Amino acid sequence: MRLKTVFIVLLLALTASGAALGAGKLSDKALIAKAISAVRNTLKDPESAKFRNVHVKKGSGAAVQGEVNAKNSYGGYIGFDRFYFDNDNKVVFRG
Repeated sequence: MRLKTVFIVLLLALTASGAALGAGKLSDKALIAKAISAVRNTLKDPESAKFRNVHVKKGSGAAVQGEVNAKNSYGGYIGFDRFYFDNDNKVVFRG
């Protein structure tokens, strides 16, 4: 009986620690949504933003990369510009 109780306690502890480890990591969709929000915050007209080729880049300095096209101060679209959203939550544009 005591062995069964110890086994159940260990199983519960391992399950809880596994859930805690996974809780701190964002899913790819959540990370992309965070990146898109960060990119929108840098734009003159965030509502005009059009995104394409947005994906999570594993194993590099950029966590998310893609392309964005948005309107400038004159109301015209500027053309698609590549962006990188890194692990430090910084947005970098590369023309």
